[in-house]
Amino acid sequence: LARAAYRWNAELSEYLDSRVTSKGIGKRMLLVLLELLKAQGVHTVYSLVTSPNVKSDAMHNGCGFRTMGVCKNTGYKSGKWHDVTWYEKALLPYEDVPAEMIPIGEMEKETVDKILASF
Repeated sequence: LARAAYRWNAELSEYLDSRVTSKGIGKRMLLVLLELLKAQGVHTVYSLVTSPNVKSDAMHNGCGFRTMGVCKNTGYKSGKWHDVTWYEKALLPYEDVPAEMIPIGEMEKETVDKILASF
């Protein structure tokens, strides 16, 4: 495994159509995704948010993410340069010898169904 040391981490992205924002859907989706990742054995999750993005920043902060830093002028869209804010959240304790991460396709169906039902 070329990057075996990093298999307990995940980077996530979540995009919603502007017609369905500010209805709690994004936060519910994020919380379900975090539970799935935790059940898989992911210890740390990372998220990158184009700034400014008041709604996404508030959602990440409200879900317990912490700001790691801001990369200046990282992306160019809509005719101008934008910063990117990096967030992180610890999901599980950091053991001396962590259990292997479980691919979602190998998780027990009942576990996945129970987590998805919370959405």
